[in-house]
Amino acid sequence: MITVMIITESIKNNEMIAASIIGGFENSLCIIAATDVSECEQIIRSQKQDIDIFIIQIRMKEKGGRKLAEYIRGFKKYENTPILFITSISQNMVGYSELATYQGYKKENYISTPIRRIDVQGKIGLYLDRIIADASEKQKHERVIFLEHAGGETFIEVKTVLFAEVQDKMVTLHTKSGDYLIKRTSLDTLCDSIGSDCLMRCHKSFALNPGAVREIVPAERRNWLAVFQNGSECPISQTYYSKTRTAFLDKMTR
Repeated sequence: MITVMIITESIKNNEMIAASIIGGFENSLCIIAATDVSECEQIIRSQKQDIDIFIIQIRMKEKGGRKLAEYIRGFKKYENTPILFITSISQNMVGYSELATYQGYKKENYISTPIRRIDVQGKIGLYLDRIIADASEKQKHERVIFLEHAGGETFIEVKTVLFAEVQDKMVTLHTKSGDYLIKRTSLDTLCDSIGSDCLMRCHKSFALNPGAVREIVPAERRNWLAVFQNGSECPISQTYYSKTRTAFLDKMTR
């Protein structure tokens, strides 16, 4: 589901924008509308479902759209969330837009007034593929897998996985909640069961979750170390370094 939040001082504008979105996209949608900044901020603080795109009126009595955008960006999960600003500013006589700063970053753009359905749909369409991809990635990350291990049977949240290692033909899965010794399996089999996006080979004896890595630092003998959010580490060999680093950087930008 794609969640859109619309903030303007006009109920009519909110309804018009919502109708434009609903009429132009086949995806499952949740639209949240607010007519003042305080209401908007309260919704953002209490909203359990992450908002995928914000549409904000620039000029409002209580607080300008730019100030509201700064508030939104203060939440780590919304640092790169697309924001569309609604404004009456238009192209000047020599063809240069005063809105160039809004278009200078992929995470911001604008909708001109008077609001037109085709403009709303076109601007949201610029971000739709990425929003859908991020939603799919989040679903993978929030999966729960059933794990049989030496201590019994457990359901593990994929997002808690840090890394796995092979020693003496047995695999140990390290997670934020503890370590699990898994018999009668291989590292490749474990990667397949968890999913290559959440557990990928980084060494002949190790696999890691790129989304749990805090940083990658050089080590000895053309190796590197993946440092995780809890301070634990695992090696990355030269063979797997390029692919691992690419996956880590991709997760960092999401």
